[in-house]
Amino acid sequence: MNKVMLIGRLGKDPETKDVNGNTVTTWSMATTEKWKDKTGTWQNKTEWHNCQAWGATATAVGTWTTKGTQVFVEGKLNTTKWTDKNGVERWTTNIAASNVQFLSDTKKKETETTKPEWQANVENTFPGAQTEFASQDIPF
Repeated sequence: MNKVMLIGRLGKDPETKDVNGNTVTTWSMATTEKWKDKTGTWQNKTEWHNCQAWGATATAVGTWTTKGTQVFVEGKLNTTKWTDKNGVERWTTNIAASNVQFLSDTKKKETETTKPEWQANVENTFPGAQTEFASQDIPF
């Protein structure tokens, strides 16, 4: 099984573009692990992840997030092999995001009666679909 679930913050504004008629959005996000070492001192380790989404998910991320937005990303690892300009083979691993939930304020403020188009579409397509997380819904 190839499944990834992350909670973190965008490291910069996402970049959206059109590829052969399809919308794709890429972004970097940081996840931070915190623990106490044997001496009781808090330690941090931050990992950076390159993420990519297509279609409606790409549009939503590109429209509603900016640097610093906290998100939950669910997807799979995708590794691509390529050759650099010096002829050296390299590999790039990113997260192919299939589900992105916004956990903090988004770029455009909403009122209680106004929902972003993508959220309304999800609710219309899948009645009863959960489109937002409450902190108690996150299992860690």
